[in-house]
Amino acid sequence: MAEYKEPENSVQEFKVCQEDVSKIALIDRGDYFLVPSDLDPEKDSNVITIVCISDTHGKHNDIPNMPKGDILVHAGDVSMYGRLKELSSYNDWVKDLLAQNKYEYAIVIAGNHDITLEEDYYHKVGCVNFHDGKKEDVAKCNQVIKNGYSIYLEDSVATV
Repeated sequence: MAEYKEPENSVQEFKVCQEDVSKIALIDRGDYFLVPSDLDPEKDSNVITIVCISDTHGKHNDIPNMPKGDILVHAGDVSMYGRLKELSSYNDWVKDLLAQNKYEYAIVIAGNHDITLEEDYYHKVGCVNFHDGKKEDVAKCNQVIKNGYSIYLEDSVATV
């Protein structure tokens, strides 16, 4: 087993000035908000609608009325504890959304709760701290997400 090492600090600092920030009024659609735009996805086929969610912590099935879009992005914390059952449930949920033609593509990025997707960390720290030493099958967890219905991004890019 490889030893877990913290990644090197690659943070680049930049300064944001008040004049760089614009306030916008979001459009309240009841179940979600839209960023105002002159683009009309219903009239212009070149407009791509991206629906971005995060921090569902295994409660994805409880989200009512997911807005339709071209691409669904889940930006971390699909699960609460990175368990196979949670990851499989998420994969099945995405499969259903794609089958309903809600999205053409789904993209998923692991968050800090999706601990089984970072194998070195899981074996060294995560299993003990979050699973009381009872190991999940990390290979199956990774297979469900990395070979599932979403495009998995980890230090990578994808063209859709």
